[in-house]
Amino acid sequence: MLMYINPELPNSRAAAVGEGPSPQEGMAFTFRRMMKAGATRVCVVCNTAHAFARGAAEEAGAPFLDMLQLTADRVVADLKKSGSTSFKVGLLSTDGTIKMGLYQAALEAAAAAQLGSDNKLEVLVPADLSVTQGCILRIKGNDYRDNDVSPTLEREANALVKQGAEVIITGCTELPVAFNETVCPAFPVPIVNPMQVLADKIVQMTLASQA
Repeated sequence: MLMYINPELPNSRAAAVGEGPSPQEGMAFTFRRMMKAGATRVCVVCNTAHAFARGAAEEAGAPFLDMLQLTADRVVADLKKSGSTSFKVGLLSTDGTIKMGLYQAALEAAAAAQLGSDNKLEVLVPADLSVTQGCILRIKGNDYRDNDVSPTLEREANALVKQGAEVIITGCTELPVAFNETVCPAFPVPIVNPMQVLADKIVQMTLASQA
């Protein structure tokens, strides 16, 4: 596995909300370098960056493992297996990811493929996106231990559960640090970490290639 950290890329969240330049060109450059170094596929672990990573991967000619689509596919499959009839998915994420509809599009594609005419999927998001965004910034600043960040995220997620959410996606890299099933063991519905879904897929593909 190759890891490439490019601190010169423009901020994806700022670009997503129209407050900064697009990182797509820099991502394409990064993907080309990774492929040149021997990578056979590329992925990114920033949820918001997927708004630009897909185009960058296509520009670079790099096969792309889409973390958002992998997560959406798993969530819909799990809800279908559980016998769900409402297919309501709660989403905590950056304001950029939600405003650009990245998970909404991925979940709609997964529902169309797996549910067909039974597709009734609904994505629920917090009424005030700034609350989750504020928690994300505090986690980035390592200001989340022994304070109200985890309880705040749990409260935001519980509000979505009260609206009918049967699963919560932690759709930002920082969120699983402070909100997960270890920190909140009594949380009433599954909490899905997209990075774990991506890691599972990478391990599965690696083992299959060695069989």
